[in-house]
Amino acid sequence: MNAILVKIFPIFLMLIIGFLLQKSKEINTTVINGLKFLILRVSLPCILFFAFSKANLQLSYTLLFLIVFLFCILLYGIGIFLRKYLKRSYTGLFFTGFEFGMIGIALFGALYGIENISVIALLALGHEFFIWFVYFPLLESKNNGQISISQNFIRFLKSPTIVAIFVGIITNLTNTYDWFSHQAVIIGVFSAMETLSKITVPLILVVVGYSIQFTDVNWAETFKFIGLRILVVAICGFFTYQLIFFTVGEFNPLFKVGFITFVLLPPPFILPLFIKNNEDELKFFSNAILVYTLISLVLFTVLSVF
Repeated sequence: MNAILVKIFPIFLMLIIGFLLQKSKEINTTVINGLKFLILRVSLPCILFFAFSKANLQLSYTLLFLIVFLFCILLYGIGIFLRKYLKRSYTGLFFTGFEFGMIGIALFGALYGIENISVIALLALGHEFFIWFVYFPLLESKNNGQISISQNFIRFLKSPTIVAIFVGIITNLTNTYDWFSHQAVIIGVFSAMETLSKITVPLILVVVGYSIQFTDVNWAETFKFIGLRILVVAICGFFTYQLIFFTVGEFNPLFKVGFITFVLLPPPFILPLFIKNNEDELKFFSNAILVYTLISLVLFTVLSVF
């Protein structure tokens, strides 16, 4: 119990530090946006490169990729079904997708170590394809009524996180990581990347803490949306886990914890960024995702105790 508290306490402390920085106004949003840029385009790709280059990859993991992808599709379909009852046009997109980059890696890495990130990263690979080739296009179509697959594919190929994942996989499959590790220049590069990897988790938590700011929250409707999503994800997640277990197996002792962490994550933070010309929906989903994030932190804390 004490060992768990030792790991959990820094998580909340860094969130509090971020929140206090926001209240003190010593750091403005420009600085925070700069930190987000550093996280998403530099340090997070470093973590993902090491995760995939060192992971024990197997052909059966393609099934894992497909199952997670279909899991996200299923959640979207359920969200679309519920939209006529919940009366929000972005309901389908709220019910699917998970904030893996800014929350998943921070929580799992803080408690179980950056060296074990590959467990949840392998789960997230199918999710990333869903985000780029289903979620993004659907968001765009909500705004301008059309989908540009080619444009999304180009963005996908240019994404630092995707590049890092594929370079990591290629390095792994070609067994060249050890060779790289003995080259003088590359040793220096790897050392810098490892340093960046180590600061990613605290930076993410400070940024998330800074972002905690509620504006005119409709608490009843917010909790209805969050409660329904948690229920839907829990039920679908249970059967998805059983399917993964019987087709792929538990490839790591932390796999179950990694999967539970994954399904506890809030919806993608990008959702409100794409809501245009609808101030009510923008405010509602911005608040809902923020509240969901805090609930995820509490649920993750409970999970870590057990």
